[in-house]
Amino acid sequence: MIRAEVGFTVEDLTATAIREFLRVVQPILGYQDDLAAVGTRWELDLRKSQYLGPTAATVIASMKLMGERKSQVSSVLLPNAPPALAAFCSFSGLRQVAETGMISAVANTDHPKNETAPLQQFQRMNWGGSRSLIHLVKRHFPTMDSESEELIGICYSEIAQNIEDHAESPMGGVMCAKFFAKSREVRIAVVDRGIGIANKLRLSPPTTGERVTSDEHALRLVLGGNVSSKSRPNNQGQGISNLALIARGNRGQLVVASNGAMAIATHDKPHRFEAIPGGFPGTAVLLSLTVATKNQSEDHE
Repeated sequence: MIRAEVGFTVEDLTATAIREFLRVVQPILGYQDDLAAVGTRWELDLRKSQYLGPTAATVIASMKLMGERKSQVSSVLLPNAPPALAAFCSFSGLRQVAETGMISAVANTDHPKNETAPLQQFQRMNWGGSRSLIHLVKRHFPTMDSESEELIGICYSEIAQNIEDHAESPMGGVMCAKFFAKSREVRIAVVDRGIGIANKLRLSPPTTGERVTSDEHALRLVLGGNVSSKSRPNNQGQGISNLALIARGNRGQLVVASNGAMAIATHDKPHRFEAIPGGFPGTAVLLSLTVATKNQSEDHE
């Protein structure tokens, strides 16, 4: 049996934490990526974790879904304390996935203590898929302005469209989000278990004519824009670069992990690129945005 233990203690959008999290679960991810890994057994123990968020939820859900597809016997052990963490496991749908291996509807999504848009799985672009994200923010922050609402919808659409058009993911995409009312920050995580950005660009060469030489090179190209195929007349082929611009313009952050590399774009620093030990089989997009109020003058002050 393959076993991994995670003591996640810091907020999930920290690039260092993401890299460490992926390193710890790599034995399971790597084995799942093996075409011969059918009918094996693995266990993920998160009972020592003090924090779990959308990033962890989507990656873990992808592991369970892939495990089910390969008839693997799997066990995900979730923490029951502290209360806020136990609530996240329930409201996010992570506990249901751990117990059943499937993503299903979550009860009490409007519970006052729920700050989460629960896990959802999609195979195709769903133009209404951002409703749960917008509903989540408005429940806790009813004065969100229309521009922030539109940006959330654009970000969801860009990510979901990329997965449908390019990922070739057998389980489609998995999304989860959380809203932090104190900082007015919404965090969105979407993962797929497809072929990864570099492999896709090798199959469909960039419009620049460049030959993709590495996973990091592929991320540099997509952050630069105009490298992906355009699936629809209104698709500008700038999905990830557009997300980076939105994040940087709204005091946020974008992290993209694909195969062996990770890109980080923040509002106050140049893009940076890092290696992921062992890699992530597929692509993970992790986005944070600070939403604005309807009273723009307060925001500018």
